[in-house]
Amino acid sequence: MRMVSADVIGMAGMRMVWALVVASLSWCPAGVAQTLGTYSLTADNRLADEWYDTPSYSENLGLLKVSVASVPQPAGEDLVVTIQNPSVLTVLLPVLHITGFDTLSNDPAEAEFLDHLVFPRFRGFQISANDRLYAPVNRYPEDLYSPISVVRDADECIGISLLYPITEDVRYNHSVKIRFNENNDKTQWRSRIVLDGCIGPKKSMQYTVAIRHMGAGMDWRRTLEPYRTYFRSIHEDEKRETRSV
Repeated sequence: MRMVSADVIGMAGMRMVWALVVASLSWCPAGVAQTLGTYSLTADNRLADEWYDTPSYSENLGLLKVSVASVPQPAGEDLVVTIQNPSVLTVLLPVLHITGFDTLSNDPAEAEFLDHLVFPRFRGFQISANDRLYAPVNRYPEDLYSPISVVRDADECIGISLLYPITEDVRYNHSVKIRFNENNDKTQWRSRIVLDGCIGPKKSMQYTVAIRHMGAGMDWRRTLEPYRTYFRSIHEDEKRETRSV
């Protein structure tokens, strides 16, 4: 396949190219971990300047109610996150911390992440000042073409997709930041998803984190099947509405 320069089609066009590449393939308060099937999820309120490892606390802590439903899938698990704001205030959306990636190697010679800032390619994790492995953070949709993360080692590949109606519902018209890194004591991996928006008073919002596993040697794009299906369903609906006009 002939590669097209970003200078020719522009970054907006590049985002659509990458999106098409991928597409062709119980209540608890914030801050309390919920152990699900394979994974544990903690939703923390965030600061307005949340970016890397800023503590995820603010004066809004405790105002949100977050529930997570675990839906087993043949090759993984869907985490359906429902966020309710029963208060009369507009509240920052939380940061989602997901752990349970215990089978992934933390050997820097084996573990890799998918760098899809322009064209998809796997790279070794970077090493922080405190000797933790991490993948760089970028924003979707400003920098990334899709709200996904893929990591792998010699034995398996894990894909993480965030499904939310960013173009279909004005409430969801916000950025997200997805990071994959070792925790502070380097004993386990975690996925960190910053929902960089707000939820209005008396409102409810829902997000799905789809996690899929594949064995070594299999096509990594298959771990992003949930995103492909979601992407297609949105655009098929748009085509049907266009045809009906």
